[in-house]
Amino acid sequence: MANVYISEVLCFISNNYEKLTANKLKPVLINFYKNEELCTANEILFKSISTAVQHVRRAIDLPRITKRQGPNKCKQTVDDLITLRYRG
Repeated sequence: MANVYISEVLCFISNNYEKLTANKLKPVLINFYKNEELCTANEILFKSISTAVQHVRRAIDLPRITKRQGPNKCKQTVDDLITLRYRG
């Protein structure tokens, strides 16, 4: 049975991924969502991709999930989300 996660951030990315370029999507995410929401979405996406990769037994090089710190942590978290979305 699959786990179901609800994330407004991931829903927004999924619904607008084809409509907007990454350069247009990133500022919207940074300005609208709180850092906690972005970090939670990043963790959910990373765990989901890792689980899917294990189920299909396919070797894929995923980046490490990093707890971002400092003044640019929202931007870096959004960069991580977009990078994972492109790989996923």
